[in-house]
Amino acid sequence: MGVARSTRYHLRPRCAEEDCHSRLLWSEALMAVIPANHPLADRPTLTWADLTAETFLVRYGGTGPQAHDHVTRRLAELGHHPRILRKWAARRCFTWSLKAGA
Repeated sequence: MGVARSTRYHLRPRCAEEDCHSRLLWSEALMAVIPANHPLADRPTLTWADLTAETFLVRYGGTGPQAHDHVTRRLAELGHHPRILRKWAARRCFTWSLKAGA
């Protein structure tokens, strides 16, 4: 498992730039969960370029939409279109299904 990059989200209302103020609400690592026998598993960290051929799983709920947009944007910057599977699941159930190989 490696960290591709940390994720930061700024939420602000739509307004003229000179009238806008933003505040960092949270920051968390974006994790890549891969099987132990995967070719990338031995690396301590991963780059977005390492992940261009991989399939991403994201939730519909929670921070899933932001993660979807973030992955799409990062891979588009490298000239790739990501393969993303979206699932309806609570975070805990989503993690359990990943551990089970689903």
